[in-house]
Amino acid sequence: MKKYVRYLLVLLMCGFLTEVKALTTFQVDGINYSLDRFKARVSDNRDYSGSKIVIPNSVWYNGIEYPVTSIGDGAFSSCIRLTEVTIPNSVTTIGSSAFYNCRGLETVTIPNSVTTIGSWAFISCTRLTEVTIPNSVMTIGAFAFEGCTGLTEVTIPNSVTTIGDRAFSSCTGLKTVTIGNSVTTIGDRAFSSCTGLTEVTIPNSVTSIESYAFISCTGLQKVIIGNSVTTIGDGAFESCRGLKTVIIGNSVTTIGDGAFESCRGLKTVIWNARNAQDFQYSSSRPFSDCDRLTDFVFGEEVEHIPAYLCYDLTSLKNLVIGNSVTSIGSYAFTSCTGLTTVTIGNSVTSIGYRAFSSCTGLTEVTIPNSVTSIRAYAFTSCTGLTTVTIGNSVTTIETSAFSGCTGLTEVTIPNSMTSIDSQAFHGCSNLQKVIWNARNAQDIQSYSCPFSDCENLTDFVFGEEVEHIPAFLCCEFASLKNLVIGNSVTTIGNSAFSGCTGLTEVTIPNSVTSIGSSAFEDCTGLTTVTIGNSVTSIGYRAFSSCTGLTEVTIPNSVTSIGSSAFEGCTGLTEVTIPNSVTSIGSSAFEGCTGLTEVTIPNSVTSIGSSAFEGCTGLTEVTIPNAVTSIGSYAFTSCTGLKKVIWNARNAQYLHDKYIWSPFSACDRLTDFIFGEEVEHIPDYLCYQLTSLKKLVIGNSVMTIGNWAFSSCTGLTEVTIPNSVTSIGNWAFSSCTGLTEVTIPNSVTSIGNWAFSSCTGLTEVTIPNSVTTIGSSAFAGCKGLTEVIWNARNAKPYESTSYDSPFSNCDRLTDFVFGEEVEYIPNHLCCELASLKNIVIGNSVKSIGEWAFFRCTGLTTVTIPNSVTSIGNHVFYDCTGLTEITISNSVTSIGDYAFADCTGLTEITIPNSVTTIGNWAFESCTGLTEVTIPNSVTSIGSSAFNGCTQMESVTIGEKVESIGESAFAKCNSLTAVTSKAVTPPQIWATTFDDYAMTLYVPAGCKSKYAEAEYWNNFTDIRETGVTLHTVTANATDETMGYVTGGGEYPQGSTATLIAVPFGQNYFVRWNDGNTDNPRTITVTGDMTFTAEFAPAGSAVETLENGERGIYATGRTLHVENGGESYRVYTAAGRLVYTGNDSRVTLSAPGMYIVHTGDRSQKVAVK
Repeated sequence: MKKYVRYLLVLLMCGFLTEVKALTTFQVDGINYSLDRFKARVSDNRDYSGSKIVIPNSVWYNGIEYPVTSIGDGAFSSCIRLTEVTIPNSVTTIGSSAFYNCRGLETVTIPNSVTTIGSWAFISCTRLTEVTIPNSVMTIGAFAFEGCTGLTEVTIPNSVTTIGDRAFSSCTGLKTVTIGNSVTTIGDRAFSSCTGLTEVTIPNSVTSIESYAFISCTGLQKVIIGNSVTTIGDGAFESCRGLKTVIIGNSVTTIGDGAFESCRGLKTVIWNARNAQDFQYSSSRPFSDCDRLTDFVFGEEVEHIPAYLCYDLTSLKNLVIGNSVTSIGSYAFTSCTGLTTVTIGNSVTSIGYRAFSSCTGLTEVTIPNSVTSIRAYAFTSCTGLTTVTIGNSVTTIETSAFSGCTGLTEVTIPNSMTSIDSQAFHGCSNLQKVIWNARNAQDIQSYSCPFSDCENLTDFVFGEEVEHIPAFLCCEFASLKNLVIGNSVTTIGNSAFSGCTGLTEVTIPNSVTSIGSSAFEDCTGLTTVTIGNSVTSIGYRAFSSCTGLTEVTIPNSVTSIGSSAFEGCTGLTEVTIPNSVTSIGSSAFEGCTGLTEVTIPNSVTSIGSSAFEGCTGLTEVTIPNAVTSIGSYAFTSCTGLKKVIWNARNAQYLHDKYIWSPFSACDRLTDFIFGEEVEHIPDYLCYQLTSLKKLVIGNSVMTIGNWAFSSCTGLTEVTIPNSVTSIGNWAFSSCTGLTEVTIPNSVTSIGNWAFSSCTGLTEVTIPNSVTTIGSSAFAGCKGLTEVIWNARNAKPYESTSYDSPFSNCDRLTDFVFGEEVEYIPNHLCCELASLKNIVIGNSVKSIGEWAFFRCTGLTTVTIPNSVTSIGNHVFYDCTGLTEITISNSVTSIGDYAFADCTGLTEITIPNSVTTIGNWAFESCTGLTEVTIPNSVTSIGSSAFNGCTQMESVTIGEKVESIGESAFAKCNSLTAVTSKAVTPPQIWATTFDDYAMTLYVPAGCKSKYAEAEYWNNFTDIRETGVTLHTVTANATDETMGYVTGGGEYPQGSTATLIAVPFGQNYFVRWNDGNTDNPRTITVTGDMTFTAEFAPAGSAVETLENGERGIYATGRTLHVENGGESYRVYTAAGRLVYTGNDSRVTLSAPGMYIVHTGDRSQKVAVK
């Protein structure tokens, strides 16, 4: 030893310590070693043939002693003759496969120095009967003793923390195992197939039993699992057929798939796992195929029973659920058909999805007051269940929770319950009575009610605390015969009792305020309903198709009757609607064919679409004055209805896209009376009521809506009262039987097509109040022969086409405009080819555009003196017109006014006309001559274009311009006479041919010969007209000037104006005349001189009151003894001549008063 130490010191001093490596293998006493730094390792001895071997503590090599510390990997692998091995205290590690397959090894001594037994270390040492694992060992490797079939007893010391995978697997002779308190993990298949093992105690140190750790330990009869275990792996005790009792510790949180599968001898499980995780699938349940497991006890610390825990344990008979359990997981006891009784502890709050489903042997269940929710299918198909007590704590029963429990005959729903899902008790075919105490349960969301297919359910009692009956609760219960609704109920949900055909009588207590949609729909056996006085609304289809119902009394508390509320109640003969009701919903009484009388109170404001449709027994209906809206088809197909009294003041008709009358298909409706308070007749109200014969419109009606009486072909006479101001579009259109209509003076507007196609009308009078008449208002009135038009000032008729309000009135021959008419509207009679006679009253001032366009039947027209303008296109294309008289009041003839009047042979244009519009007489091919009067100043473009028979034209003296092509295409024109001294402006195209003779005033030939385009005429001749010179000037041209002088024809007029400069003023003309401006008639050469006076020299400025001249405000006072005087502005404009003592002036300022030979200034404020 001392020599070894000295050698070591030498090596340290030489610095070789860090360079030492494993030396070459050497042999001592027949055993091979190798060096690892300064330690010896037993190396490969697989060729060792001895039976016994003692491994020394140390060996010498090259004079150095090395301690033996390990037996290397595979050191004695397959040394089948080896029977005994002594391992020294120096060894700390037995390597992997060290004694692999040493089948003859019987004894091995493992010293206290060993800390690690490697993987496969003693695998398949089949004769090894005893092994002592010292306290020094901390790790037993995987497969370390696998297949050591001769081992009968093993003690795992307290030093070991991990027993490796398959460490003792297939040790079939092993009967006893003691596992030390230090072990934390028992590896995968660590003791698998140890068939001789009868008892195992797993200490409290173990936290994990890995997968298949004890699988197929068929002799194992007892296993105690320590409270430290948290995980039991998949198949951990699978096929341990000898197990009879298993205790699961409270620390277990995870238990693997099939952990105790096929433990066919297992009878009792004591489960203390407080909060073990749920199993995810039915295939992973831990106790599957445990055919004799009858008892399952949950300890007092268990809080959760995992999902699928006891799934399909058909042998299970006794179940004890501890008082600590709060939740039972999904499928926890599904198909445990052997269970007959279950006691659920008071601590449970939730019963999971399908927790007890298909437990067909279960006869009684008490759900304690702690439970708040019963999950879906929790007890489904428990066919043996006859009694279930649901605690008052339950708030939720999910879908199909008790479905298929065919043994149940009575169920009480507690008052705590707030939510019950569809089909909760579906198919409980023997259930006869339900006592429902749920105070405010939520509505069910589908037609599949909680008690569907409970075909023997006859009695349903709502307790005294119930406030709401949920929607769909009892729908489609054909068997239900007795219904008791407690006095605490305030609302009945939608479809709550729909389809309960066995119900014959229902009493709705006074506490109920609302009856939901379809609440009693299709209760065909129901004959009597009592509705409590507190009900305010009857919901949609609440009693629809209750065909047995003969009478309904609706209490005064009801304000609305929902859509289709009583639809299809064919047995109903009488309904009294109280004054509290404000709305009757759509189809509320549709198809109530037995209904013969209905009273709609004054409180009703709206009647919905189809509200009384198909009520064939009704003969008379009164619509009250409060109604503001009535829906489409409201009374459609009431084939017995004969009379309607309509009192609705201002109702609207809410029609749909198909637009029919609310009384459509009422084939016997003959009388329609509008009461004295009605102000408006709604659109489409009587549309296409062909049977209607009598129509009374009250004196309060102001407006008749669009299409109101359209196509009422049975109407022959209509009197419209003086209250009406507006007749809507199509209001009486296609009333083909109508022969007489009186339109009162109150009417201001007649809508589009209002009386169109009233083919029976022969005469119409339009009153003077009408201001608007719509497009085609009387179009297609084929029988109409005369129209008397008194509309004073109807607006211009707006049209995008040429259609008249009377278009297609093929027999209309006479049109008379009354004495108050001032304006004939645009398009009024356009294209009335049949029109022969028009009388234009003396009050007419203007004729609108297109008014008589294309009235080809007109031959004579007289335009009275009141008319001042003839609009554009007024008589355009009146080809039959041969004579027209235009009065002296007309000042303008519009564009195309007489264009294409080919029958016109003569036209006299009066002296009042100042303008002739473009194309005014275009293509009047019958005209041979025309004289343009002196009043005309302009002739429009193409005014006489195409007048092919015209031979001569005379142009008045005041014409200033003639438009392009004005006389173009006048092929017969041979002479033009112009009276204008100054040649008017013309265009190169005004005349097509300039070879004709042009006659101009005497002395004007040179002017025309020099004027543009006039100089194109080759023959210009002067006429006998004498021209005179009018000279106009001022006495002093520094004080002012005079306009209006020049050459004028004999007998013409001239206007002279004296204009002063600055503050000067005009005094008089040289002949003493003081008019300014002044008009004279030219009789020869004449001279006129204006006298002006300066503002300062000849005018005295007087204070008010001097010489009797003064002003008060704007009144001038002149005390002049009755002599004449003149008043001028400071600018010289004469504002007064006379002898009045008082003159009111229009504006303040300085004025000059001439009295005799004096001029005096007066300031007027």
